[in-house]
Amino acid sequence: MEPFIVINPDHPGNYYALFYLLSFLTGFVVLMWEGHKRKFPTIPWMMVIATAFLFFMAGCRLIAFSKEEWSYVFRFEPIPYSTARSVLGGILLSVPGILLAKKCLRFQYNMMDAFAVVLPLALVVQRFGCLMASCCYGTPAHLPWAIQYGSNSHAFSQHVQEGLISAESAVALPVHPVQLYEVLCCIVIIILLIKLHRVIKASGNLFLTSVGLYGVFRFLLEFVRASGGHSVGGEYAFHLNYAQWCILLVVPLLFLFILHREKKFCPDMSVVPAVCNEFFRPAGYFLLLATLFLFVSRWLDRLEIVSFNICLLPMLAMLTWYLFTWATVPRYRLATAALPLGALLLMSQTLPELTKKDSTRSSYNTFSLGFMGGNTDLIYGDDYSGDCLDNGQRTSYSNSYSAFAVGFAHTRQRGDRSTTFGLNWFKGQHDEYASSSIVNNFPGENHHFSTFAFNPYVQFNRTKHGLGFGLNVGEFTRIVPVKNGDASTVKQYNFYPSFRFRVGDLTKGFFEYKFADQFPTSFPALNHQLSVGFGTRKKDGVWRGGGIRFGTASNAGLFVSTSSAIGEHVILETFLGGFGGLFNPYDHAHSSMGSISLKCKFSKKEKLP
Repeated sequence: MEPFIVINPDHPGNYYALFYLLSFLTGFVVLMWEGHKRKFPTIPWMMVIATAFLFFMAGCRLIAFSKEEWSYVFRFEPIPYSTARSVLGGILLSVPGILLAKKCLRFQYNMMDAFAVVLPLALVVQRFGCLMASCCYGTPAHLPWAIQYGSNSHAFSQHVQEGLISAESAVALPVHPVQLYEVLCCIVIIILLIKLHRVIKASGNLFLTSVGLYGVFRFLLEFVRASGGHSVGGEYAFHLNYAQWCILLVVPLLFLFILHREKKFCPDMSVVPAVCNEFFRPAGYFLLLATLFLFVSRWLDRLEIVSFNICLLPMLAMLTWYLFTWATVPRYRLATAALPLGALLLMSQTLPELTKKDSTRSSYNTFSLGFMGGNTDLIYGDDYSGDCLDNGQRTSYSNSYSAFAVGFAHTRQRGDRSTTFGLNWFKGQHDEYASSSIVNNFPGENHHFSTFAFNPYVQFNRTKHGLGFGLNVGEFTRIVPVKNGDASTVKQYNFYPSFRFRVGDLTKGFFEYKFADQFPTSFPALNHQLSVGFGTRKKDGVWRGGGIRFGTASNAGLFVSTSSAIGEHVILETFLGGFGGLFNPYDHAHSSMGSISLKCKFSKKEKLP
């Protein structure tokens, strides 16, 4: 019998990533609407949502970790290759997360019921991504509504491994569309919750009922779900897998707990505020949540970090506004907001580049000192976003690097034009650990590189544009794309050009591109940089070199770089980036890097024409 549908996308992981983000966005919008309808305070409620999201994502990961992956957890190290997820673990851990937020932010139990419909609704959206990515697929079936996957799918690989089809086959065997079964089950859960809304009385029981109903349907779906020995429910005992045994243990106790709370329910007619009207409690909880996120982010991938930012960034913006309104007098708020901006515009910087006296000539020297460090974890193999339960096969490369740099430059300036000749020197080290579960006879390998280089350069700056050239000479490294199974992502160089180009006014706004041009030099991660920047202007029309840049770079999806003055002769520059490159060719990239440098101006000379 021919299957109902054949799914064979070229990039199945892209579909999973799209629907994964849509599910979190759907959940966030619905929860915000529920909070508005229930008149919850906005900022504390957003913190509750963020807590639920973070605990859900962490639970999805933790429950699917292997023994080797747990060893990374206990050593507080990033896990460079895990893609496995299980929604059961997310649900299990999200409940204590919501309770934690309830306790800290002083919500009532009725807050939990806002999550009742969101759980099945988000799963309805997300399971379409699973359907297209071929994860969570079903067992072989000869039914009119069965589906078939192409040769790029996990189902095809599993069927070849089990000897059900040959590697030369065009498609996998027809299987149960378990993802669609789960969509239908979640729709049924939503309908039942709407019907039970007026029947269930105790606050919080509607959410617990939603969790229990999903557990019941998931128990039944596991019979036609192809765990294949690589999911959380993959091993069997007495014809039931571990996921089913956990459900048998937890769900009946959950329903008994719900019945007990319903029998003991006593309506409280008193009105209790959902949360106290103060600032320090939500602000302190935000710091706690941000710290927890930084701790957990080492075990999350880029897709999950972006999903969490769906609620984190709006919450940060609203918390900043709340801080401003809480700390200022209403009729003076406009003036209060203008004062920091005015201070920024009037801020004294150093290293003058532009002056309004076009006939003035000056020259000065600059001594620079800096340090950088970072790590980059890269994976080739199964798409990091292509599966929610499959551990898959992959080759991983874990890089760590650091460098110390010094520099000297001489600048000649006339009016708004300046020319700089400089020489930078850096020395550092680069370590890589490579391992593969794809390539036979590829044990874990450690690679160590000692690096040093000289970088002579020249820069020409004008008001509206700038240009710079240089050459790196020495023995240094760079992270490069490799083919799946190659022994290393690191390539050594003895010569390498550097280049920078700017369009726009340094005192206002500008776009800038840099190629192998960064101090301290950090070749492993920042070969390409594209950024937008904003400078500061002093009251007398002299630009002192301060400002801020935002952009993207090789192996740094996002970065921010700042410069500010310390006195009149020293400028402090910082760089912070991470989250992997936006155009990274690897299936998964997770990176974090930073640098700090001091530049000191001395021997300034001025001449009149």
